[in-house]
Amino acid sequence: MKEILKSNNLELVIDSEGAYVDSLKYNGVEILFTKSNILENGSMKVRGGSHLCFPHFGPSGKVNLPQHGFARQENWEIVNVKENEILLKLENSYEDWKDIVATLVYKIENNIFSSNLLVENNGSEAKYVSPGFHPYFAYENADEIKINDNVFELKEDLVNSYFMDEVKTFETSNYKINFETFNLDKFILWTSFSDKFLCVEPSFNFAALENGNELYKIEGGKSMEFNYKIEIEIK
Repeated sequence: MKEILKSNNLELVIDSEGAYVDSLKYNGVEILFTKSNILENGSMKVRGGSHLCFPHFGPSGKVNLPQHGFARQENWEIVNVKENEILLKLENSYEDWKDIVATLVYKIENNIFSSNLLVENNGSEAKYVSPGFHPYFAYENADEIKINDNVFELKEDLVNSYFMDEVKTFETSNYKINFETFNLDKFILWTSFSDKFLCVEPSFNFAALENGNELYKIEGGKSMEFNYKIEIEIK
């Protein structure tokens, strides 16, 4: 089920299938590259919008889960919808994660878009997570992209991901955004070069599970929040 949220100049489209952000626009200007099916190397790929990577960002075969976890493949319950805010909930069917409840709140207000993830461990045993978000930012002119106020070149090795310890700003010829994060302070940059998008992805700790990096431990009966928001300036 899809819901359209509006607040002043912002319009947000949310799909409960995968808790996907299908699009985010400011006065008709694409901030996120609209979710689409794109032909890449002879097969169709879903690109665009933004989705949650949970319980782990990146390769998750070590815990028998698909790339970026299961959250984007599940149908989330829409618990509440307001004009500018939506709350979705996922109680999943994976045996090893049956005690984990994920709640997502997407909100737009004035020129700000926020994503807030609450992870609750209702079991007795600790669980380890390393979530992230996967937004596809739209651009028109690759030569005018800036990160942290510095020109950023779209090099071919971006298809293998580029890691940054901090991203405060991201800028295109159409807009500039300012990032604020909580427990999602490591960034991954990626593109497939199949269209005009660059993913600037806030994560807990890069592709932590695959690389043997620190995971976040949630004890039984405890919970933790992970969130990021962007403040948008249109040029």
